[in-house]
Amino acid sequence: MRWPTISRISLTLLASTIILIAQSTPVVSTDKLDYAPGETVVITGSGFHINELIELQVTNLTLGPCPYPTTAYDPWFVMSDGTGGFTATWYVDPAACVLGSSFLLTADCAHGLHAETTFTDAASANLDQARNGGV
Repeated sequence: MRWPTISRISLTLLASTIILIAQSTPVVSTDKLDYAPGETVVITGSGFHINELIELQVTNLTLGPCPYPTTAYDPWFVMSDGTGGFTATWYVDPAACVLGSSFLLTADCAHGLHAETTFTDAASANLDQARNGGV
């Protein structure tokens, strides 16, 4: 049985729409789950609109607003590429109230797409330098 041309075009458009919807789920992630003060967080995102401004912001979930003057938690913008993806970085500023904190990273665009992830700056100590034993 031969399908009418209009039906084939409709099916093609429907399949294309389903693929676009499946691909447009935005995701943001970091290269690690935990960072030490002074490290740089590498951020990647995908599923956003092509060539669109994406607003990124890191919020300290543990301490809330930092009582010291800092721009560490100010939002900043990146441009998505031709596939709707992006790469960015964020510096874990030791002077910005971060030690032992949990953070929320959000990525938002003007069209309402939103993605988020969390990471930490776990307080840790290197006890090897004080261990007893041979030299």
